[in-house]
Amino acid sequence: MNEQNDIFYELLFSQPLYLIPDKHEMPRADERIQSSVLVVVTNLPLAPAEEELLQKILQAAKINPAQVDKMPVADYRAEENSNRKHILFFVKPDRLPKELAVFGIYRAAPAYEKAHVIIANDLATLATDTAGKKQLWELLKQTFLQ
Repeated sequence: MNEQNDIFYELLFSQPLYLIPDKHEMPRADERIQSSVLVVVTNLPLAPAEEELLQKILQAAKINPAQVDKMPVADYRAEENSNRKHILFFVKPDRLPKELAVFGIYRAAPAYEKAHVIIANDLATLATDTAGKKQLWELLKQTFLQ
């Protein structure tokens, strides 16, 4: 019996062992897939009026809200998010890499790394800026609807 146990343990422990993570440690499906659009705003959470305006903008550009991640500008690093389309909503783009900052407000930087970047005023300013909305709409059409 002792010899059988030794053989059993030899066979058991000579095989590769796999650690199966607890179900609570598994990433959710929506966390595994990076969204295709990154919206950068001045601060999170957004005020209700800003959230409403953002949803209207996304809807007009036919962007599914499930495809959107929001991030405050303080956490933004373009190079870490280079495979997505970016919409940057803030007045002073002081957190931008030099390659993007030269484009200015209401401009598209279509070839920064692999990203398409749209730079606009913050949502609170945009709400009352009719000319800015028109410029933003043109950029959104070029980036998302063509």
